[in-house]
Amino acid sequence: MAGLLQQAQPQQAPPQQPPQQAPQQPQQEGQQRNPMASPGEAKPMVSALVERLLTFLYEKGADAVAQILEREGNIANLMGEILGMIMVTVYNGMAQKGKTIPPNVMVQAGMELSKAVGEMAMEMGRLPRENNAEAIESAFMLGLGKLGKNADQEAMSPEERQAYKQIVEALMSGREKAMSGGQPQDQPMQSPQQMEQPQSRQPSQGLMGG
Repeated sequence: MAGLLQQAQPQQAPPQQPPQQAPQQPQQEGQQRNPMASPGEAKPMVSALVERLLTFLYEKGADAVAQILEREGNIANLMGEILGMIMVTVYNGMAQKGKTIPPNVMVQAGMELSKAVGEMAMEMGRLPRENNAEAIESAFMLGLGKLGKNADQEAMSPEERQAYKQIVEALMSGREKAMSGGQPQDQPMQSPQQMEQPQSRQPSQGLMGG
């Protein structure tokens, strides 16, 4: 899954030089708000969101997850259905409390969730222990697509929807290049933190404390 992060960055301007922080200017009409969390914001938010997602997977949604995995059909599609269901449920639940989940935070936490769902599928004998990365990656992208379509229409801003669309498109493009043998071999691996945009942004209500 780490390899996906290379392709998961929406197009963005180069990071501004730290640590100087100019006074934030009022957002001008028509100016797009940066929906991404900064590195400092994202780390605790990812941890909190992973906990919420896994709690739903192993507790509240455990029966529904098992029923879906027991169905006949393509296992990647079934896992994608599970990922979408959990991410949408948690996203909408947070939105009802007035809290937001930046796209880069959801992507990082969603990768951890996809690994956990894959492990459950392995335990149930639906997914092989070896050579399963493609199925898990496909499920992850399907889950993100379902989130973009089914998340609370009022809670997710147009900028966030665009960010999710760009992330999914980048992941799909990266997979196509890898499968065709056209992926650059000398490109350094990027960490999850490198997905985050350290540009100025309006403060978002975090995931903590609720």
